[in-house]
Amino acid sequence: MPDITPETTVIAEKPQIQAKKSPKGELTQEYVSELRRENQERRNESAVLAKSLEETSKKLQETEANTKKALEEVQMLNKQAEQKMVRADVKVFASKHGLRDLDDVKLADLSGVKVDANGDVTGVEEALLALKTKKPYLFEEVTTSRTAYAPDPAAPSKFNPEKVKGMSAEEYRAYEADWLASLDG
Repeated sequence: MPDITPETTVIAEKPQIQAKKSPKGELTQEYVSELRRENQERRNESAVLAKSLEETSKKLQETEANTKKALEEVQMLNKQAEQKMVRADVKVFASKHGLRDLDDVKLADLSGVKVDANGDVTGVEEALLALKTKKPYLFEEVTTSRTAYAPDPAAPSKFNPEKVKGMSAEEYRAYEADWLASLDG
């Protein structure tokens, strides 16, 4: 079967067959046979076009179904991504505000939390502040400064791999034992 495309489906206009009449004014057998042949050609072309239309219609339906399925999958993935973004923001704000146990986030009313078109999560801080107001015992005091400790100068030095490169196995075990003993110190 020839490949049917929109460019090839145009049916060429065929010249009209001139009626040939016998001397008595009747149509000739040759003319009737020519009409029948032309009619059969038109039916064949019509069948080919009908089959092509049916195949194209099936392909269109498959494409629409695949598109719908892909769209649903994308929407599901977007929703999962938004949920992950919300959970991440909740964890950040929970630790920022001193929530003792992240499981207590379940007590917060997160119905006002939204993800906007830019992917920004809003409403998390408000929800956690409301929880902190209602149940302050779930939170601990948050301090933003930390005390930096200077290293102890009396602490043993780090293990030196360069020092052990040329040692025998026995010398290495002795060096290791001395080094470990200095850590317990």
